[in-house]
Amino acid sequence: MWLTLIPIAHAHTLFIASRLKKHPKNSELSYEELLDEAWIVQCTTEEEAILFEVDVDLNCLAYLEEEMFEDSARAGVAGNRQWGLDAGDHAHRWNPYIGLPEEWVHGNREEAEGELDVRNPCRSISETSGLIK
Repeated sequence: MWLTLIPIAHAHTLFIASRLKKHPKNSELSYEELLDEAWIVQCTTEEEAILFEVDVDLNCLAYLEEEMFEDSARAGVAGNRQWGLDAGDHAHRWNPYIGLPEEWVHGNREEAEGELDVRNPCRSISETSGLIK
């Protein structure tokens, strides 16, 4: 029954406002103006295209990449450019950290000495072939 009452209407308004905020045409709006716009969208039959432009695959991939490559205290040592340090350089010295979005680099974590040293270089197949019987 509460789904038809004021709390869910408020939740919908906040959700719509968060979606509207991401659209460039609304970048100059204040928080109150965004809420007003969201309420108008919710109370009219006019569809705002921004509310329906969702690419789930793209959004999920973006969230995964952020989780994998974020450099922050929350990510800990794993977030400090650790990708590949267990095996050495990538093919053709590819660096997956080139071009990271600025918001993924928080700068709120200090690294330990030697943290970026390669730890366990992989052995070649010829080295490990004696281990497989």
